[in-house]
Amino acid sequence: MSHSNDNHQERSGPLAYMAGNSVAANLLMWGIIAAGLVSLTGLDREAWPTTPFYHIEVSMAYPGATPEEIEESIVVKIEDQVSGLDDVKAVKSVAAPGMASVRVQMDFDTDMARALDDIESAVNRIQSFPVGADRPSFKEMTNRMSMMRLIVHGDVSERSLKELAYQIENELTALPSVSQVEVSGVRSYEISIEVPLHRLRALGLTLTDIANTIRRSSLDLSAGSINTRESQVRVRTLGQNYDQQDFEEIVLLSGRDGTVLRLGDIAEVRDGFEEADLIVRHQNHPAVFVEIYRADGEQVMDVATTVREHLADQVIPALPDGVGVTMWNDESQVYEERADLLLKNGILGLLLVLIALSLFLEIRLALWVAVGLAVSGIGALAIMMAFDVAINTISLFSFVLAIGIIVDDAIVVAEYIQYERKRGTPGVTAAIRGVRRIKVPLTFAVLTSVVAFVPLLFIPGGVGEVWRALPIIMIAMLLVSLVESLFVLPNHLSHLHGPEWVPANAFDRFFARLQGRVDALLNRFVQGPLDRALQFATDQPAVTMAGAVGMLVLSISLLPAGIVPTTLAADVEGDIATVVLEMPDGATAPRTYEVAQELEAAGHRVIERLSRGRPGDAPPLLTGVTVTVGQGSRLGGGLNPEPTLNPQANIATIEFKLLGAQQREISTGEVVQAWREEVGVLPYVRGITFSGEVFDLGNPVEAVLSHPDPERL
Repeated sequence: MSHSNDNHQERSGPLAYMAGNSVAANLLMWGIIAAGLVSLTGLDREAWPTTPFYHIEVSMAYPGATPEEIEESIVVKIEDQVSGLDDVKAVKSVAAPGMASVRVQMDFDTDMARALDDIESAVNRIQSFPVGADRPSFKEMTNRMSMMRLIVHGDVSERSLKELAYQIENELTALPSVSQVEVSGVRSYEISIEVPLHRLRALGLTLTDIANTIRRSSLDLSAGSINTRESQVRVRTLGQNYDQQDFEEIVLLSGRDGTVLRLGDIAEVRDGFEEADLIVRHQNHPAVFVEIYRADGEQVMDVATTVREHLADQVIPALPDGVGVTMWNDESQVYEERADLLLKNGILGLLLVLIALSLFLEIRLALWVAVGLAVSGIGALAIMMAFDVAINTISLFSFVLAIGIIVDDAIVVAEYIQYERKRGTPGVTAAIRGVRRIKVPLTFAVLTSVVAFVPLLFIPGGVGEVWRALPIIMIAMLLVSLVESLFVLPNHLSHLHGPEWVPANAFDRFFARLQGRVDALLNRFVQGPLDRALQFATDQPAVTMAGAVGMLVLSISLLPAGIVPTTLAADVEGDIATVVLEMPDGATAPRTYEVAQELEAAGHRVIERLSRGRPGDAPPLLTGVTVTVGQGSRLGGGLNPEPTLNPQANIATIEFKLLGAQQREISTGEVVQAWREEVGVLPYVRGITFSGEVFDLGNPVEAVLSHPDPERL
């Protein structure tokens, strides 16, 4: 009777129920797998995480104004309005020729949508902006870049390139998988009107008179509506002028005899582009950029595939002679390469774990442990979906890192169950006893690891957003692994062979012999060197403590000595080597372009020198060159947002696109270093920055100087 009660008590409880019920255990396992696979279809995919800067920028154009005028009439007024708002941490402003940029830094974890509305309302209350200033624009600043950049280039007119780029933009926007496309690297259209001074004097007119006449003659007006018996007819006069001929036909003066003086009779009207210090060249040809963005919910691979197919089927065959479209960067390729690399590493790690386990444990046990690792990884996908974590380089790295941590959960459970089976305990009973013996220490071990990762969830700012996926995935895999090890794995291991089992086939005999040899070698090591080392450590505690302290001191000293470098996060190299040139203030765009061409020539010499040792049939190391005057680099940038400014004549960017990293032996860093050495010191430039990173966290140290007196500053 007592034996029956003990057996009944041993078979009670959720752990015993799951260990003895194959249907329930497998249902739980397949439920975890199903939840993960369903969540996988809804997870965003991106190469790098989108990082919020907790900055909101208010930009405002004031054509023709000096920085001093913009500071007094725009910047100071905006600063006064926004500095007193809730959650505002700091306000930084830039007054540049023709442009004002006010960046409002918010406290971490601020509701940015609400903050954007508050700032917009505060700025719109200002009624004293200059008459000639444009309306202010507002945006939240992030590290978000276009996932694809197309370059439309060729020896055709600037207008033709721009119109072709806008045509491509309209076609791509109409595709079902693409929602946001923008054209950049172009100057805005402008109608310029020049009237000689002697003609104005002869007619008794001023430029203000002509400007007022043009303003009155170029607009659309609503004239109300007319109600008829059947319907209401809206009346509207259409007079907005758009092209050169429309403006030339504007009547300035009219005589009583019916003669009229039109604008085209006394003025030169040109339909062209605004005078902006912007030069874009690709392979020494004029170029325009078409930027393709991925909206929330859109998959990077779906967008990229749709764009590539449309380019190949529709755009490229219809291009005029002398015009080409080049795919300059494609985030989907970066995502695919990084994902493939990390997945291969993950599979390799899983395989190594399986091989290591099979050397010491029964092969079926090792297989079920490996299955448990896979189930934990798939189950973590559902947690990622719940916390809105995307699949990117950081999250994939987290999965690879977690494999080496969670494998211990399944191993300790498997060892205890195998120990019970070797003692002759029946399968289900062995599984129940084994999992019950380890459940408390295993649970506390997992919870201890979870607690270790919890602080990473509260890292503030952009760095916390970059690494947010790491603690979420690690905690998710630890908890799912705990559930799988306690409620699923024991049932699978209840079918292990007992002590009476004899290998019946060549496969089992091979692993039995292999495990016997490994076990003998391990016992020899344990009974020999390890036992003597432990005996020495026990007999000589002073020597042991001195050695431990010495190792600790040596390890700590490696950091200040610089032998072990320290960094917040390692820079990630891309396939584009970039040089940002800054000339002294006052340099013209043509002069900046001349110096940029010198840097480009130095880069070509470096590529030629590095290509000499490559095989003759190898693809070229350099696949394209883009030079932009007026804009800085859009890659990298760290966690410090750059202000929105008009094109600056003293800034240029030279980009060398290299062969894919998988196809070349030379790293981007080596190309950048050789380029830096080839350029040397240029005394007539203010600064040159070389970079080969596609993602970084910015400069280690940045200093900002401020003083009320600009002259003293």
